[in-house]
Amino acid sequence: LGLGLLGPATGSTLVGLVDVMETVPYTVFGTMGTAGLFAITLFGAGLLALHLMDDATVRTIRPAPFDAVFAWLKRPWRRPDGALMLGLFWWTTMGSAALMALAIAFDGRHRDFPSLGMWIPGLALALHAARAGLDNRPGERREEAWTVAAVAIAGLFGNDWWGNVEGWVWIATCLLLAAPGLPIAWAEALRLARRLFQADQAQAAYD
Repeated sequence: LGLGLLGPATGSTLVGLVDVMETVPYTVFGTMGTAGLFAITLFGAGLLALHLMDDATVRTIRPAPFDAVFAWLKRPWRRPDGALMLGLFWWTTMGSAALMALAIAFDGRHRDFPSLGMWIPGLALALHAARAGLDNRPGERREEAWTVAAVAIAGLFGNDWWGNVEGWVWIATCLLLAAPGLPIAWAEALRLARRLFQADQAQAAYD
């Protein structure tokens, strides 16, 4: 049933993105950005399909951290493994979402909500996190934590009118994208709070 629904849903999403590319470019990213949404939608649909088929291998793979992804980008001729591919997918999706959420929140001209190109990647990341788990040790995923926080917080300010249905859908999409990483963001916030508290204590003792 899941695969039967995934096929038409993915097809409809891709048709919608093609229509966007042929008519009005996205305000935030333009035609190339919309093509990027097309790519991550395809990857997200593939990841969802693997989970719906209960693939045992994919459930054991966690996305590679930022350092590993950045190191591969400097030498992209190396063959990526599953963790690195998931890391690239995570950063392409969440990095794009963070940029668009910030643009929509702080500049009222950017009101072409990219929910259409983000809901399948968001659902794929959420399902994968639920099955494969997350590495939320304090200090281990700082870049991911800040990116998740940017998507979640900026996304909440993406709607400027209570009756704007597209705006509410965009907020829901941002929360879907950020939800799997909220434990990482919370762990990072607690780590920073402890560091600040210790620094205040040290300063008070010195004084």
